Amino acid sequence: MRNWWMATVLLAGLTWSIHAQSQALPAPDREAVGHESAQPRRDDGYPTHAWTLAPIEVKGQNRTQLREEDHVGDYEQPRWTAYRRFPSTRTYVVPSGTLTLEYWNQYNQPLASHKDRRVRAYYEAEIGLGHRLQLDLYLITEQHGYAQPSEIKKESIEVRYALADWGRLWGNPTLYVEWVRENGGPDALEGKLLLAGEVASGYHAGINLAVERALGADFGHEYQISAGLSRTLSDQALSLGLEGRFEFHDAAGKRLMNLFDQAALVGPSLSWSPVPPMHLLWSVLAGPVKGELNPSESGWGGAVESWLVLGFTL
Repeated sequence: MRNWWMATVLLAGLTWSIHAQSQALPAPDREAVGHESAQPRRDDGYPTHAWTLAPIEVKGQNRTQLREEDHVGDYEQPRWTAYRRFPSTRTYVVPSGTLTLEYWNQYNQPLASHKDRRVRAYYEAEIGLGHRLQLDLYLITEQHGYAQPSEIKKESIEVRYALADWGRLWGNPTLYVEWVRENGGPDALEGKLLLAGEVASGYHAGINLAVERALGADFGHEYQISAGLSRTLSDQALSLGLEGRFEFHDAAGKRLMNLFDQAALVGPSLSWSPVPPMHLLWSVLAGPVKGELNPSESGWGGAVESWLVLGFTL
């Protein structure tokens, strides 16, 4: 598994190098292909960061007083979509040429038993490949209880593709495919539909619809709906919101009949950017859970789940 992860990192580095070289080539005339503005480049060929780009005037859309809602970059996306807005709800794709490193901490605590707590750490790299494509690489460790050591749990590769530039299609639909390699378990393949938009000025939302299929064992499916809504309190710096997740699992032969490992969690979330390259996200969700998420009881019980995400854009 270690060799597989090292190969993945090398592949990501090669992809980034090729992309950087391609961006250093002369850009085509944007007006000739129907675009009114191009993403400016630095002299070294890399893109200027989203928070420094001049806004793009988009026909049919009025400017707002919030700078984070200015449209920028190759995809004419609002600035707030250039980095993660919610801990567990994805939105659109990052701008072309972006490289963001993130650390996640997920803490899950069943209320009936403290010994059954679960702590996961996610190490992620997000790469904007251009052409509305994004590549994400994950390494995930997990610890059960207090006495058990933390071990590598999963490795995964995720690719996103936005179907159109921002604002061209309702909900700004983005397709997401992820391959997961699990330590001690079957591989899995997950597909998601990501929707995102602005409900009103200062109110930003995202909805994810996901299905994950285990490629072995019981060939189980995991179905998940997650959503988030945020309200900007300080432009480009601070927002508060609400996030929720509903999920359930089934197995081959009893699709949608014998459901297990169910959860319905909801709670507040916070997004804070103390300086433009950095973002800090935190959410605390609570609600009823069943099955593996509540291992000390045979039926339903309560659980609290906390997400902490620290990211830095290079």
